[in-house]
Amino acid sequence: MLDIWRTALGLDTAYADCSIEQFDGLSVNDLIAQRMRQWYLNLLDTADPALLPTADIAARCTRVARPDNATAITLPDDCRRVIHIRAASWPMPIAPEADTARAALLGHPFAAPTARRPLAIAALRSILIAPCAPADAIEVVAVVDPGDQLYSLDESLLATIPSTL
Repeated sequence: MLDIWRTALGLDTAYADCSIEQFDGLSVNDLIAQRMRQWYLNLLDTADPALLPTADIAARCTRVARPDNATAITLPDDCRRVIHIRAASWPMPIAPEADTARAALLGHPFAAPTARRPLAIAALRSILIAPCAPADAIEVVAVVDPGDQLYSLDESLLATIPSTL
């Protein structure tokens, strides 16, 4: 990836008729690596999920059942964003929403979430879903960060590499 970035920045132009001198100063490769990581994390947070690495991370999530027929799910550290979530009793997966005020519906006798109208509320590192019994199987499909040195993405996203630092 560093070579791709150096080429995009015009830093790998080969000149056969020049000499090279070394001096102590700014490490261009370190600067590029830092910007490269920021660029990649931004892609993981904002780009079309079809162009990024996704996985069902349900087995790595921590679940805590609540008495109001809801379940709190804690996400693993490598999860950048949840694309959709589904409990076994739901007819289809849903995308989590950030509206925490909807959590007040959990105890409402007429507006509580049902399997036909489930609820998934995203917080910082967790998601509250309802209805969800403690034994229900769940699916949590998320964009995941493969690590500091790995860049997994669709080749079309390489066009978004900036041409300047």
